[in-house]
Amino acid sequence: MKKSFVAFGAALALTVLPSYSSIASKATFSDVEGHWFSESVVNAVIEGYIDGYDDGTFRPELELSRGEFVKMVVTATHLTTDKVNPGSDLYAPYVTAAMANGLLLPSDFQQKDLNNPISRVEMAKMALRATSDEFKGRAIDDRSAMLEAVRMGLIQGVGYGEIAPSGKTNRAQSVTIVDRILKARAGVPLEVDQKAVSNAELAKSGSNILSRAADLLGGEATIPLDPLNMSLETPDGLYKVTVESIVAIDLEDPNDPNLDLLGDLGTLRWFNLSDPISSPLVQHYPKSYVLYFKHRVDFNHDPIQYDDRIGVVPDVTGFTGDVTDLNRNILSRTATVFRNVPGDTPAVIIPKQGFVAPGNLAIVLNAPMAQVGGNRFSKTIMSVKAPVQQDLPDDKKTSDQIQKEIDKRMKEIQEMIERQMSQPQTK
Repeated sequence: MKKSFVAFGAALALTVLPSYSSIASKATFSDVEGHWFSESVVNAVIEGYIDGYDDGTFRPELELSRGEFVKMVVTATHLTTDKVNPGSDLYAPYVTAAMANGLLLPSDFQQKDLNNPISRVEMAKMALRATSDEFKGRAIDDRSAMLEAVRMGLIQGVGYGEIAPSGKTNRAQSVTIVDRILKARAGVPLEVDQKAVSNAELAKSGSNILSRAADLLGGEATIPLDPLNMSLETPDGLYKVTVESIVAIDLEDPNDPNLDLLGDLGTLRWFNLSDPISSPLVQHYPKSYVLYFKHRVDFNHDPIQYDDRIGVVPDVTGFTGDVTDLNRNILSRTATVFRNVPGDTPAVIIPKQGFVAPGNLAIVLNAPMAQVGGNRFSKTIMSVKAPVQQDLPDDKKTSDQIQKEIDKRMKEIQEMIERQMSQPQTK
């Protein structure tokens, strides 16, 4: 009897269930083979959440509608749907299922607009809710949605890390995103586009400081950075400059996504307050951050007093190391970055270590005074509690500090010797 049941089951499998190869053959399209999205398209067709066309093409460049993407996600994640009633909207059951399971909210877009192209930010919101309980059923603002989606690897940048939240999506891109949703749900690590993450952070908060330089500038904020408050207008009403973003660049990371902003590091220096020619190259100080200030001059009604060729003079205050350190090419505090003459690059360099900062570190904008001795107008746009005092270079340590380090190291050596002595000896 058991053999009969097995034989019947085998026969049923052969006659009823399509083989993997037969399904895969249907996923072979003349306009897909060899492209970056080919694997995702094959997986999508095999999983049954998208089809090709009768002429053997997939038409990857066709724009995808909102309704189509909702149907794809609901089908791919195996949510229960009602049958499509004759004469009713094709996508209605899928929209109902998506809303019932917290993947779609009425505020995302109106149901009457289901045939309109879906934007990247709309896909990002659904992708987040489909992969994380933290976002399921929650309204998410556009900038936060893009940031979280690229952080998780659900969305990647177009071109060179551009997040393009309002950009439209084609069929090839959509199956890739659904493929990432399924992988994330299965616990598979996703590749993250770090350039897109940086751009999303800049779009959301005006800076990537909290991700790239959190160890130095991520302390408790007394003046939090506000992207709507990054402008400086002089009290005389003659000059105004607006910082559009503050980009933190980690010189220790050769893969920093914003390193290209600095151009050739072999010609970029920091000013030692002595002589531009003898000022050291930035690339020789990898234990540092460069803060690059993208800005625009809104108006300048007195170019004799304000030099709009410079635009803005940024600074990070709060370091209390000896100012003569800079003269000796010791980076223990903020220094101006330049290429030909000080002031030609809207950036500063700050040390990761070897500094003293007993209070707060503050980002300050200064008006570019064209005349020496004029009134200096400035504005603090961010202030945070400084981290614990970092290790100083040996030539800046007191004898007491050095002795404490020697005592600590001697204690470690003694403990290591005692452990070795306590181990049984072998012959």
